[in-house]
Amino acid sequence: MKEKIDLVYLWCNLDDPNFKQRKESFLNGQIVDKEANNPCRFTDNGELKYSLRSVELYAPWVNKIYIVTDNQIPDWLNLNHPKIQIINQSEIMPKSALPSFNSIAIEHCIKNIPNLEEHFIYANDDTFFNDYITPEFFFNKNGHPISRFRKKRKKRYYTIYEYALNNAENLIYKKFNLMLNFEPHHNIDAYLKSEVINCYETFKNEIDKTINSHFRNKENVERAIYQKYFIAHKKGEFKRVSRVDCKLNPIKRLINLIKKEYKKDSCLISPQGRNIEEILNKFKPYLFCLNDNENTTKEDIELMKEFLQKRYPNKSAFEI
Repeated sequence: MKEKIDLVYLWCNLDDPNFKQRKESFLNGQIVDKEANNPCRFTDNGELKYSLRSVELYAPWVNKIYIVTDNQIPDWLNLNHPKIQIINQSEIMPKSALPSFNSIAIEHCIKNIPNLEEHFIYANDDTFFNDYITPEFFFNKNGHPISRFRKKRKKRYYTIYEYALNNAENLIYKKFNLMLNFEPHHNIDAYLKSEVINCYETFKNEIDKTINSHFRNKENVERAIYQKYFIAHKKGEFKRVSRVDCKLNPIKRLINLIKKEYKKDSCLISPQGRNIEEILNKFKPYLFCLNDNENTTKEDIELMKEFLQKRYPNKSAFEI
């Protein structure tokens, strides 16, 4: 693949007193859903530094790296690196949506990054490259995104995230009579900017409503709508991948391995597991995500940091 491919991250740091003050001032005593305002949504555990180290090691073909923030810059980041560019929310989001403490909303505005390439990939700061990867992992021979999904979704709506996924699913079904009720692989995804814009124009009212949600809520539309739109619009390739979860007990993991349910692709791992390295060494995925949540403890985070330092010990050119 000869086209340039950009990489986009969202990043914030709750420990920044200015960010914390902006959030508290905006709330001004109003009650927000506990899930939407959970500290795990905003805490910086240092993952971005290691994610960028993994980019340098295993995806050196990445063109520009855009880091979308709310007037924040990691203190270790080398802003003089030609690939790195900080993008403030105000550059890509309407004034009515600011300030935004809703990653679902911000993700819908990535398409507005000035000079963003037609082909781009999007990563959360807790996602990592685990092996050398080529652009063809993300885009097929036609230049279309390869959209990765895990198992079929259960019809349950316990969390805002599940509601948002369901909303995206229903919009695609109503428009294209196509039910793609699969869970996203929750990892680094590929996009075509022109098709993201087409999808936005198709569902403008619903997506604009999400963009103007300062905190996530049950009416939001998850970014999975783009992956499903690519497929419905015949501009994307559907691919099933399996979840490797280190919370599974050893017997279940062994059974699944025997059944060959796991593929060398991507995996989602909970930091509260104690066998992250074992999982990665055994299944050797190209990508992995260390997805913390409200159940992740300080001890879990410290162990995760130790693991990442061991996995990616060498400073990258993206660091001062």
